Order: sequence, then structure tokens, then C-alpha cells
Amino acid sequence: LDLDPPPRFLVVGDAKTLKVPLTYNELPKSDLLTPEEQIRVEEKRRDIEEKNDPTRYYDGDHLLVSKVIYDQGKHIVYLVAERISYTELVVLKLRQTQENDTAKWFQLGVFTPPITTDDCLVLMKRTGRPLWSQPGGFVEPLEGEINFQTGDLIRRTATQELTEELAGTGENPQFSFTPPQPVAIGIRGAKGAQVGTIEVVAPTHVDKDAKALAEVVRTNKAPDSHE
Repeated sequence: LDLDPPPRFLVVGDAKTLKVPLTYNELPKSDLLTPEEQIRVEEKRRDIEEKNDPTRYYDGDHLLVSKVIYDQGKHIVYLVAERISYTELVVLKLRQTQENDTAKWFQLGVFTPPITTDDCLVLMKRTGRPLWSQPGGFVEPLEGEINFQTGDLIRRTATQELTEELAGTGENPQFSFTPPQPVAIGIRGAKGAQVGTIEVVAPTHVDKDAKALAEVVRTNKAPDSHE
């Protein structure tokens, strides 16, 4: 789905009323897990606590999206979602389904491709996985909030991920960039998968050419460069 011009994104808990909550805790809590799966959730949480490595193991707050609704008149994309923790999401994704079943629920992510001054992109290899990607990550509440008076959760997450993974924080960032703007949505739900993926692509323009940005990637000093 191409988005031109970039719309506003709002997270809601009710597809009928489209009432816009401000905080994550106002969303309904997902109750999809069986009692047996809840036991596995607690086992995974204990495993996370024992490893005590916040750079790789955490139990963050996630969004489990069931519908994407586009209001053409208002030019708003509504993401109908429930609350779910990271470990609950992991366990739900392990559930066995029929081979021909299609996903009814989706995890939500955003990618922020940095476009150089000479119209190039730089791909980065993810740590521990044979995956070439762009800065990005799962969309989660920011300090407990999911909707804002200015901007939206997608744009704010895109800015945060690019800053923490590549641009860097503090008074001397590794480069400057324009506000990311969502231009496309990809929805993936493989057969037999319990949970699919919704990916929003929100590119940005940076003040480096391809050679200079490649050097930034090679010597990356951003806080989350380990990812």
C-alpha cells in the first residue's frame, strides 16, 4: 500500500468507535493465550530474568494489530490493536495452526531507510541473523503513550530507531536527517502462521553522501549499534 501524501497514524482499541486513547493501558488486553501457553510465558519470563542482559532479552510492551482502517476523507490510518507483552507474543507465534490458515493478528514494525545526498541507501547486517536491513524495530509505546497531539507513534518510533541505531544521540550526532515520513505499508501473513507482520516504511534524507554514510555504518558509535 503506497501512501501519498504520508497520512497520520492513530492507534485505537475499538474498530467500531475508533476512539483514540492516549495511553497504552487504555487499550484492551489480549486474551488469546490458553492456560498452557500462559505457563510457557512465565517460563520464558524467568529465563529472561536469569540471563539479565537488557541488550538482548527484555519483556517490553507490544501492539497486536487486528485491523488496518484507512479513512480517505481524514487521510488517517487507524491501527486497531490490543496490548501484549513480548513473551506473550513469542509464545503466540509458536502456536501450531492448520497449513492453510492465514494470520489474523499482526506485530507492528517500522523501517527508516536513510537516503543519501546522492540518492543511495546503505544496508546493514543485523547482529546474529543473516538479515540485511535498515534502521528500524517494533513499534512500542513511548513512555506509556501511543497517540500524541503532534506527530504519531510511527513517526516518533522511526526517529527514535534511526537515532539510537545509527545517527547517535547527544550534542554531536553522526549525521543530521529530515523527519521520517511514512510512504508505504507492507502486510505479510504466511500460510500456517498465527501472527503476521505489518511493516511501515518511513524514509528520511540525511546530510551525507553514500561513501560518508557507509563510513558512519562501519565505525558506528550509536547507542544501539550492537543490533
